[in-house]
Amino acid sequence: MELFRLFMSLRFEVLETLESYQRASLLKVRDLHAGQEVYLRRYHAEHEELQSQSDLLAALKALDHPNIERFLELGSDDEGLFAIVDAPSGKSLGGVLREGPLSEMEFEQVARQVLGALAALHERGIPNISLRPEVIRVHRPATGLLDVRVGGFGEGFGRTTESEPAQAAAYRCTAPEQWRGDAVGRRTDVYAAGCIFYESLAGKPPFRPASINSLRAAHLSHDFVPLAKEAPQVKAWISAWVVKLLDPDMNTRPKDAGAALKLFNLREHLLPPEHGQGQTSLPPGYGPAAGSYPYATAIPVATAVAGDSGMVPLTRAVAPVPASSTTAFQPVMLAHKTAAVLPRSSRAVPHVPLTPTPRVSPKMKLLLIAGAAAVLVIAITSLMMMPSKPVMAPLAERLAMRLPVTSGLLMHLDASRHDTIDTNITNRTRRWNDDGDKTRFAAPPAVENGPAVIPAALHGLPVLDFNPYHSDHWVEFKSGSGAVLKLTTIRTVFWVMRGSGFLLSDDLTTDFHRGGDEGSPTARVFGGLVPDAVKNGVLRLNGAAVKTLDAVLPKDFSLVSLVTTGNASASRLCKDRLGNEGRTGGQEIAEVAIYDRPLNEAEIKQVETYLRTKWLAP
Repeated sequence: MELFRLFMSLRFEVLETLESYQRASLLKVRDLHAGQEVYLRRYHAEHEELQSQSDLLAALKALDHPNIERFLELGSDDEGLFAIVDAPSGKSLGGVLREGPLSEMEFEQVARQVLGALAALHERGIPNISLRPEVIRVHRPATGLLDVRVGGFGEGFGRTTESEPAQAAAYRCTAPEQWRGDAVGRRTDVYAAGCIFYESLAGKPPFRPASINSLRAAHLSHDFVPLAKEAPQVKAWISAWVVKLLDPDMNTRPKDAGAALKLFNLREHLLPPEHGQGQTSLPPGYGPAAGSYPYATAIPVATAVAGDSGMVPLTRAVAPVPASSTTAFQPVMLAHKTAAVLPRSSRAVPHVPLTPTPRVSPKMKLLLIAGAAAVLVIAITSLMMMPSKPVMAPLAERLAMRLPVTSGLLMHLDASRHDTIDTNITNRTRRWNDDGDKTRFAAPPAVENGPAVIPAALHGLPVLDFNPYHSDHWVEFKSGSGAVLKLTTIRTVFWVMRGSGFLLSDDLTTDFHRGGDEGSPTARVFGGLVPDAVKNGVLRLNGAAVKTLDAVLPKDFSLVSLVTTGNASASRLCKDRLGNEGRTGGQEIAEVAIYDRPLNEAEIKQVETYLRTKWLAP
């Protein structure tokens, strides 16, 4: 073991220190074993924290999420734990914001990718706890979407040598529960995300005092300028959403990043129409009742208290701790502060004399034990009979999935395939290539008619947004020459989508015409104008057969499939035939597959299983 440690200690030659925080440093080093330059994170964990730090890094390496800093190799040597990480690309979000606030399109890309990363962490019980713009990297490629990655795991907050204003800036996204020294977890990340998103839109943080003490007071008193006043150009629903994330009461804050993302997807529906301001309470399922916070002790935060300096929160142990844990954590000191730690006795619960309990006879004890055992058996049996909660496959696995049936495929459009979508600088789609036949594609008549690409919109995967109805957002099928491509032999179609408007259409035909008010969420999937080939076909919603002319799409993303009894025609998505120019848009589309033959039952189940596993909860 000692020889191994000596061997490892001679492995890295430090070329440059890029970042140095309280708990970790990022170094550019030469790996003398591999003979190449790599990027190395060194962690300054204390002895009692080594195992929890090691567990955290192992969990992050196994996660391998596209929006989370990638850990390529983990190890330890005489200097402690280290991780070889991807080369940092782009700028920190803090660096980007020094040039000015984000545009609405840029903000949506950043917000969705940050929340998508946090949601993947939160699902595994791993909060970040030290989020701030400086630990988020934003890369702007020449074309396409921004690439956003979240880091900062186990780093702490401030740099090792900073002025007091710089220290205050490092702690500007710290939640009230951290300042109080309370238990923290996933909701703490939600609050930090609210601070980051406020700063992204306003160009300045919500809490901006120059000293640690005044910063603490501002967070605890919730004293900040409303985003709607600081950045009046921001849409009302976005301002209301950010304020929700900044709720000082962690019990009424969105319970995790996934819940925050669901709220974001409500968009304008987040605002009650009667007053145009944010809802006063979270919708059901977005946060548990007060007092039921499941990760109350997920990550302990130690607190240093100084008479003149106030309280400075510090990230300590970093691995998830079971919610049932009652471990107490001793405060620790900042290296650059002189402070007196509050004695534990000053925070102890006052002693309350116990009320004498009545005596219980031996016979009664036996009856109580037998009754308790019977209840326990019933409870265990009930739990065993309950179906287990479905879990989405890891994002990397879902991104690697491919359509299982390709025979007879006329057109296949897949929003998760970044390489098939070309966008302009405002994120509008110019061209959506067929994932199979690269000569075929879908394109809007002009780039302003193109749908927006919404990153991480559906369980971490992007979708194309044609909303709202009457928006003039639609695409037409094209051949390699750019000519309109009319598909005249359609027999089977699959969609993963939600919304109103036309699923498929053509200049002249009504083969896939909606029923009733096609712009309404209650519009029927198909109406009376469709031909017999569609009327007599088999329509399925989320795997269940429904009446073709009576079915209404669910409000959430759904899997729709249709097998016709004869050929049907279409040449576009999200637009009605000629003479009905206003009937456009209204949908969010994840994937569409069109075949020139009727798939059999086994093939339909294959494709439905693929689409459901990839896009929807199992």
